[in-house]
Amino acid sequence: MAPGAKKRRVLAGLDDRQHCGHGGVLGQWSQNDQRALWHFLADGLWGLVPVEAFVWTESGMIGPVRVAVFGPESTGKTQLSLRLAEHFSALLVAEYAREFWNLYGKIELGDISFIAREQWRREDIVASAKELVICDTEALTTVLWSDLLYGSCPEEVQHGAEKRCRSYALYLLLDADVPFALDPQRCFPDPADRAKLARVWLAALERRHIPFVWIRGDWAERERTALAAVEQLMARVRPSRSWV
Repeated sequence: MAPGAKKRRVLAGLDDRQHCGHGGVLGQWSQNDQRALWHFLADGLWGLVPVEAFVWTESGMIGPVRVAVFGPESTGKTQLSLRLAEHFSALLVAEYAREFWNLYGKIELGDISFIAREQWRREDIVASAKELVICDTEALTTVLWSDLLYGSCPEEVQHGAEKRCRSYALYLLLDADVPFALDPQRCFPDPADRAKLARVWLAALERRHIPFVWIRGDWAERERTALAAVEQLMARVRPSRSWV
């Protein structure tokens, strides 16, 4: 089977199992699900994850305010992340996986743990120095791509993703309703496959009951929606400051 066909078959399986009533994004019964994505399997699991990244007080949120720009490939995440960081004078945490690919020309399953740890390290350093941090990627994305491309994901990345996804004050979920841009790192140009990817990314948040804002439409509409969402967030968590 050609590599592209195999990826499409895996994606179709992930998308189909979302809707089988198994209580998780990828279902409960396949060996790959049990080995690689155990943390998707129960809606109740999200409530057991400790949240230590920020604390609410009467005057707002204490600690870094992290915004995750989340979604499948070729949806404008990097472009939007740069715009948000510029508008709010925030620090941006870029996607380390892309940097790794540019350095080595490939990413293998054995690289996933290193890539995840380096992404988290950079994010935590930035978060310690700035109260608003825009993250061009986050840990759930690493897990989803690892499962899609390799059929499994290192356990430490799974555990880390399950905990770290609670550290974001806001997820911006970018829909796949914009044209696909060719890139050597991208795998799914077909519109039907892109729609399946969008459903997988959506389900990853819904199954964890993680709040998010849909970012849809043309580039101008996406930017307007994202800017408004972050402005509303910051007005709530930092009410003593003006963010516009």
